[in-house]
Amino acid sequence: MGNLFKRINDVITANISDLIDRVEDPEKMIKQIIHEMEENLGRAKEGVVDAIASEKKLRQVSCPRCRKSADWYDNPYRPFCSERCRLIDLGDWADEAHRIKGEPAEGGDGDNRREQPESDTP
Repeated sequence: MGNLFKRINDVITANISDLIDRVEDPEKMIKQIIHEMEENLGRAKEGVVDAIASEKKLRQVSCPRCRKSADWYDNPYRPFCSERCRLIDLGDWADEAHRIKGEPAEGGDGDNRREQPESDTP
């Protein structure tokens, strides 16, 4: 019978200890909540920084002529970095340094230049 009372005493003591452990200090709870909020704020700031960096990368393009980085949105010469690169590229197209691959145009042998009319003057 003594063992039964000892066992009941142990169970009651364990339940009381468990209840005491569950009672939380409000000050500790608030400190823990503030700490968690600060951690979440730090992660949110990192996310914003990453998003801004990604947006800036998307705004930048590489000049097809000189490979220099150039802004896409505020650049009147886009995709080129400057008027100089734009004009050099235009000259290359005019000199036929650049060509678009494909079938030759109809009625030609691939040379689309106009023939100069023969002049009557010597």
